[in-house]
Amino acid sequence: MISREKDDVDWSPDELMSSALKVVKLSLANRQGISDQRIVKISQPDVAQRFSNLARPPRPPTPIDIVLEHARDVFDHRIRMDHPRFFGFIPSPASDWSWLGDILNSAFNTHAGSWFQSSGPSAIEQSLISWLAQDLLGLPPTAGGCFVSGGSMANLSALMVARDQNLHFEERARAVIYTSDQTHSSIVKGLRILGFHDKQVAQIECDQQYRFNTATLRLRIEEDRRSGKKPFLVVGSCGTTNTGSVDPLEELAAIARKEGLWFHVDGAYGASAALSKSRKAVIKGVELCDSISWDAHKWLFQTYGCGMVLVRDRQFLMASFRTGAEYTQDAPDGPEEYPNFWNYTPELTRPARAMKMWFSFQMLGIDAVESAIEHAFELAETAQLTLEKLEHWQVVSPAQMGIICFRYQPPGLDQAALENLNKDISRIAIETNVAAALTTRLSGNLVIRICSVHPELKKHEMMQVILDLDQIAQAQMHHQRNTEFPLEAVLTPTATDGDMAPQAAGVWFITGCSTGFGAALARELLSRGQTVIASARNVDKLRDLEAAGAAVIQCDVSAPLDTLVKTARHAHSLHGRVDYLVNNAGFCVQGTIEELTPQEIQNQFDTNVFGTLNVTKAFLPYFRSQRSGVIANISSMGAWRGTPGLGIYEASKWTLSGLTETLKSELADFGIKVCCIEPGSFRSNFLTSGNRKVDESRIKDYDGTSARKVAAFMDQRDGAQSGDLKKGSKVIVDVLTGHTGKDIPLRLPLGRDAYQTIKNKCEATLQLLEEWKSIISTTDHDDVSAAS
Repeated sequence: MISREKDDVDWSPDELMSSALKVVKLSLANRQGISDQRIVKISQPDVAQRFSNLARPPRPPTPIDIVLEHARDVFDHRIRMDHPRFFGFIPSPASDWSWLGDILNSAFNTHAGSWFQSSGPSAIEQSLISWLAQDLLGLPPTAGGCFVSGGSMANLSALMVARDQNLHFEERARAVIYTSDQTHSSIVKGLRILGFHDKQVAQIECDQQYRFNTATLRLRIEEDRRSGKKPFLVVGSCGTTNTGSVDPLEELAAIARKEGLWFHVDGAYGASAALSKSRKAVIKGVELCDSISWDAHKWLFQTYGCGMVLVRDRQFLMASFRTGAEYTQDAPDGPEEYPNFWNYTPELTRPARAMKMWFSFQMLGIDAVESAIEHAFELAETAQLTLEKLEHWQVVSPAQMGIICFRYQPPGLDQAALENLNKDISRIAIETNVAAALTTRLSGNLVIRICSVHPELKKHEMMQVILDLDQIAQAQMHHQRNTEFPLEAVLTPTATDGDMAPQAAGVWFITGCSTGFGAALARELLSRGQTVIASARNVDKLRDLEAAGAAVIQCDVSAPLDTLVKTARHAHSLHGRVDYLVNNAGFCVQGTIEELTPQEIQNQFDTNVFGTLNVTKAFLPYFRSQRSGVIANISSMGAWRGTPGLGIYEASKWTLSGLTETLKSELADFGIKVCCIEPGSFRSNFLTSGNRKVDESRIKDYDGTSARKVAAFMDQRDGAQSGDLKKGSKVIVDVLTGHTGKDIPLRLPLGRDAYQTIKNKCEATLQLLEEWKSIISTTDHDDVSAAS
């Protein structure tokens, strides 16, 4: 499309097809596994700067694969407004057919301003407008409108029509507009754009159901007339953003008719209830409005940039927006029923927005849309029923139009404490990916709000969200009231080198409990009356621990992070908290570095490094919210040496030790202790098949070398290791709980062989430094002193 004399920026049809498929493939991948993805991901300053650096266009073109990789990274840093558990604002669970319709619409790139330029899309738009206004809302045959960018532009357009139809120019300074205290902010913004002052807006306090108080409205209109003002507009809400409440539209219409006011309805969210046969009655009276806004990208499952403005008489739109210019004389109005839409809107150049809604509705069928809308009502009602069965939860505004507001209100807390508690519940739910249930205010009080319009969220999943919120609330109360797990008993110093007092009983989560240190640690803890959550890939191997009192959870540490986040959420819900995390799961792959395949190396790191890392990341939001916790990573004395034939295993342990040291520094400010445990050889089944994977000789040159001798030695050593698992487990528990009388160390070697191995390594390193000091120290700038 863009061409010059040189063809270095032209692409062949095959190249464009290949690139288009890659774009669609990435778009589809965005939707896969959406329930397990992070709901909220906000760029940190360094990441935002990296994106800013990407923004400047390059001189030569960038290959499509690199551009898409950048695009994936950029789009990854956002709030997933289409996530099934995003309940903030008004979510936007757009249908896949809508964004596919967007692609189609953008490809044809129609100018939908005039009939001359877009007779086909204009016919579709006009027919859809008639269906929406007349068939669904019940407006008269004279009604009309057009598609706009969203509710804000729809409200602005309707307010301009109201001004032009119901207010003389000389009356504008005395004009009064009536809204409720729940009216959407875009109304005031639109009035400002039209030249009205905020003082001209009379905000009427709502009734106890957060609906427009019509009695107060009548009194205010009478008062304003007596003082010489000019009442001219009243704005009703069909589904407020805060509570989903619907104003008494029939009463407002009657008052407007009697008082000569224009009656505008903000139906950006709630007008979509018109598509539901069973719920349509809740918006009764909407057919009496003079104008209405409606957002298709809210509850009609369209991608952003799709709204509608509808008026009782379409000629009113033309009266406000129709203009003429010499350069448009060749694009006269089409047939009366198919106008030039640039006469209906502030926009001259405008896309064919109606086409993506037409495309998606054609593909979905209207029955599916109706069902999805009714499902949203039912989800909010499910949330309310669940809340009403739990202690200390108050439903502040009942489920209506898919929205419910509530708060956790246990006895004994003042207003400030209750507000902070509910803020924390919302914050922790976001951090732990339970849900994005944001807060708002009703009657001055902070509440948690859920707007549940996602068709893919099941009722049982909504119930689980409420139960998870309840677990978070209870855990926060444990902190404040020091009951089941006293806060002072589990908090550890953040920056002290002194002795640590013994800790009270806590909840332990341990990975890899089927054998070895994991099983031994669980038994030691259970014998001391500690609360243990034991995990393994195969829970059938944990039945003896379960019989001894442990809770058991299936956990494959090499699973994706989102799966491990669910595991952590489940573990946390069992007791309302987790205080100790022991990352024990691991195995050993044996073979020379050259012989091992990339997949074998990846598998080793997926478990020993990334498994530990991801399990830790899954639990950290809980530890940070508690401002306490202990993380113990089981490494190895192998992290201090390079043994032939064990290079990849020991490299994974080196990496783990380095990560642990950095974690200790990063988490100190949160009161979280981190320890790297480095056992020597312990008498377990670690060297047996399954835990130690021995690869056959692949390169004959290594036969007879030290790598093969190590393998033979390890075979002989199996069952004769010096370390005692029971004694080692006792030491680990004593150290992590403070029973040694010392603070938790960064590294905890276990066994005489570990002590000697590490000591030898340190001494050898010191000797190397001294031996090479005269050369090592020659690389600094001349202006840097030796003392520096």
